[in-house]
Amino acid sequence: MPEPLPDDVRAALAAGRTLDAIKLLRQAKGVGLKEAKALADEPRRRLAPQRGQAGADGLSPGEVPRRGGKVFTVAVVLALFGLAAWLVGAV
Repeated sequence: MPEPLPDDVRAALAAGRTLDAIKLLRQAKGVGLKEAKALADEPRRRLAPQRGQAGADGLSPGEVPRRGGKVFTVAVVLALFGLAAWLVGAV
């Protein structure tokens, strides 16, 4: 189990200040940039759904809920049939 992050690092991560968190980690632990970035990214990686897994709402990360377009499609088809019938009757 990884050792817990210092409070100031957790606060920076919670505020979305990843660069500040990496700087604080480098100072607090005396690690290099690569290791500090890995330590800062770890909590987010643990909480994020794995690739290919759907979230709690059934959507993949980044997927936008689809709206029901069936009513619009039916309305367009009926309008086209009406237009076609009017054109055939007018000829």
